[in-house]
Amino acid sequence: MRCELKRTFLYVVCACAVSGLLAAAGRQPAKVELRLKPGKVVTFAVKRTSSIEGSSSRGEFKSKGTSTIEYRIALSEKKESGEVVLNVSYGAAKVNVKSSRGEWTFDSQNPTGDDPATTYVKGILGKTFTVTVSGNAIKEIRGFPEREEGRFNVGRMFFSAFGMRRDLNLILSTPVLGKVLKKGSIYAPPPREAAAQGMRRFRGFGLQVAYCFEGIEQKGRVSVATFSLKAAPPQEGARESSFKSETDIKGSALIVLRDGLPRRVNLRVKSKTEGERQGQSFKFTRTLNISVRRVRATRAGGPKGRRRAKKAAEKT
Repeated sequence: MRCELKRTFLYVVCACAVSGLLAAAGRQPAKVELRLKPGKVVTFAVKRTSSIEGSSSRGEFKSKGTSTIEYRIALSEKKESGEVVLNVSYGAAKVNVKSSRGEWTFDSQNPTGDDPATTYVKGILGKTFTVTVSGNAIKEIRGFPEREEGRFNVGRMFFSAFGMRRDLNLILSTPVLGKVLKKGSIYAPPPREAAAQGMRRFRGFGLQVAYCFEGIEQKGRVSVATFSLKAAPPQEGARESSFKSETDIKGSALIVLRDGLPRRVNLRVKSKTEGERQGQSFKFTRTLNISVRRVRATRAGGPKGRRRAKKAAEKT
């Protein structure tokens, strides 16, 4: 009788210990890590709509633009140092820009025209670019042709190393990449990413977005980290701009913890800027809407493999 009671007591103690360990494991803090599997290609669509209105010493100006660009992302190599090398290529793309320089339209499904911008983009769409991610920053992007000095090419506004970096920062969620998440914490871009994004702040290309962690949600079988987005605080020691600018950023992001990539990102930006450049004073307002959507995932292995990958992507 005593032996049976002793065994029962030990079983209870062990069961309590195991349940305690499982509960502790469940409380482990979430971490965003890039977990792309070899041979898998994940496609994201980045849609932008923007408008700018302003005036300068030369008169009034305004522009409008819409673009939807797909990015195909695959793992090339994961180095012992922790750096991740990605192969990135463009998928379907549509762009329309109207400004004082005129109107330019491009559609990858029907790429007509032989103007410099269209010719440039046609050559870009067939290439694969190498992107190296180190820590939570994009270290380098290789494969783009050198920029021709003194010549404006509207195609480069969207299809260039800078344009790809700008969109990949949202797709890869670089401020939180590799970070252990704590509810209420704010994650800003690392200094070198902030510097890269600030290079063209005058043209409105650069965005410094901070991620505020809200919590974990369950979407079917998939766990996602939810974030609210806002303008990142100024970096310590950052060089002050000669332009006076006010920027309001609001948005949200859902990041799938299984692979560290977003399910969706929505961003709305409103800004006012004024200053002087090359002896000309100016001021303008800008409105920008950005959405990032996970489109599909494909895998080598024939139609059946692709169908299975597509169904898996739809569940996320």
